[in-house]
Amino acid sequence: MIISKNIHILCSIIFFSFSCVYPENKIKEKTILADSYILIHLESNQRILEKNTKEVYPVASITKLITAILSKKFIKSDDSISVPNIAVVKNNYESKAGLKSKQKFSLSNLLHALIIPSGNDAARTLEHKINEKHNFRNESQKILQELKMKDSNFEEAVGTSSNSKSSSEDLIIILKYIAQNHSDLIEIMKLEKGIIKSFDGDRLEFDSRNKIHDYEGFQIYGKTGTTKKAGQCFAGFIQKGKERWLLVLLGSKDYVKDIKTMVKSI
Repeated sequence: MIISKNIHILCSIIFFSFSCVYPENKIKEKTILADSYILIHLESNQRILEKNTKEVYPVASITKLITAILSKKFIKSDDSISVPNIAVVKNNYESKAGLKSKQKFSLSNLLHALIIPSGNDAARTLEHKINEKHNFRNESQKILQELKMKDSNFEEAVGTSSNSKSSSEDLIIILKYIAQNHSDLIEIMKLEKGIIKSFDGDRLEFDSRNKIHDYEGFQIYGKTGTTKKAGQCFAGFIQKGKERWLLVLLGSKDYVKDIKTMVKSI
């Protein structure tokens, strides 16, 4: 009888502790504005929140995570990469780093220009460099197969194509891959501002497109993406101390609000 009572008390304590760590019941689905989302604890793989995780959606500039991975694979760190004229953004509606034709940059500088301001000019410059010896689309398909990302398709480096699609489940795979293999990309994601220099000494400064870097003691970093078809998207990390969570939002009307709501579930 005493043993039975002790077991009952122990089970109650365990249940209470687990509920305090991940109070899922406090977050109502309707309070999150994204069409698809997932929040996972990185180390334990514990799913905290999720909705429509296998549905496929346009992902806009989250495509640039694949661009970054392929760039590191096929471009040497000491290469001098020239900005082609076709990469220069001359309009006011595309995100850009402000690259000019024939400027030459290192791979590291272009990765900063790709991720921090989500530069379409940087994405096209890296794609052009990759295409000198390889085919961007073919190589992107290869890495998707390698990572077993069955729901994804990336046809170009920027993410403007409506055929560049993925699911929350697949984007979690990319984030895990980056966490395991590309710590330098994570460090770039954390930056709120960036400064790069061309080999000729031209200096460019830009701000992060991510509008939320911390909330209630949690550090928030990753890649944003927005188009009319994709809505507001985010794929990245939430961190407190050494503990990390993976977060994906697709088709949101207000990704900052959604992130704040989901952080409260941790």
